[in-house]
Amino acid sequence: MKTSLKTLVSFVPEAELATKLLSLLENEQTALTNFQVDAMETLLEEKFLLLNSLSHCSQQRYQALAANGFEANESGMKNWLSQNNSTQVDSAWQSFQNTLTLSKEANRVNGVLVTKQFNRNQQMLNALQGPNSAAKFYGPNGQTANSSGLRNGIVA
Repeated sequence: MKTSLKTLVSFVPEAELATKLLSLLENEQTALTNFQVDAMETLLEEKFLLLNSLSHCSQQRYQALAANGFEANESGMKNWLSQNNSTQVDSAWQSFQNTLTLSKEANRVNGVLVTKQFNRNQQMLNALQGPNSAAKFYGPNGQTANSSGLRNGIVA
């Protein structure tokens, strides 16, 4: 009798990385609210590396699912979980999914904070440059022209 060698399906590395990502996003939020610009560069690099690692782990999990006869996607993961019949694994999966949900929300909040800071900085730059500098555009000859000198509407 020939036994088929099954590939281990695991999301443990992903769950650990997701926990690190959530912590990093919380640190990023602190840096954003405290205007710690120097810390942001390091945090962005770390976030990039963590997201790449998460993606790599997900691909490995999908390959393991496919090697075990399941679809190589989240639908296949759900099917694998239902056939696994383990409360402990189901609980760990749900915890992992909750961490991902919290990470998405933290990232959304951080995006709002970045947008607010960008808008604030833009307003300060506009105030420093004076009222006329914001109204200048490049004309057809490559020279700057005031917006009042540009035509409005469509010329037929």
